[in-house]
Amino acid sequence: MKILEKDLIVLDVQLDTPEEAIEKVADVLIDKNLVKVEYRELLLIAFQHDLNSFTFGDMAAVAHIDRYGASLEDALVLIRLKHSVNFGKNEVKPVRLIFGVVGTNSENDMVLFQDVVKLIHNKTAFSALLNEKTPESLLEVLHL
Repeated sequence: MKILEKDLIVLDVQLDTPEEAIEKVADVLIDKNLVKVEYRELLLIAFQHDLNSFTFGDMAAVAHIDRYGASLEDALVLIRLKHSVNFGKNEVKPVRLIFGVVGTNSENDMVLFQDVVKLIHNKTAFSALLNEKTPESLLEVLHL
């Protein structure tokens, strides 16, 4: 299980739409051989059908699908946007942090979602997720 390893953290990416952010998550996952290439299209389809299920508290979203056949390894990745992007359809939901959750089964999915919840609800961790300058300094604050 790969949880926010240095090469799975991309900080201050300049993107303008939620679709671009979701595509960036998929691209990182594909580049690191954590998912099959078809994961990208499956993730975008899921996102277009139910945008609200991707938002996860203030300033955060989770990019996830439960197509375990497209997942090669359990992983948690982070894309931090340089500026927030609106993930809301009917209301404004600014997001700067997008977590990519990839589980090879439902049990591992739950473990990874719990990791995201812990990070978001820990004030020190959440501040670090939004403000640390490098993946290394972020990992140091998070003790990962």
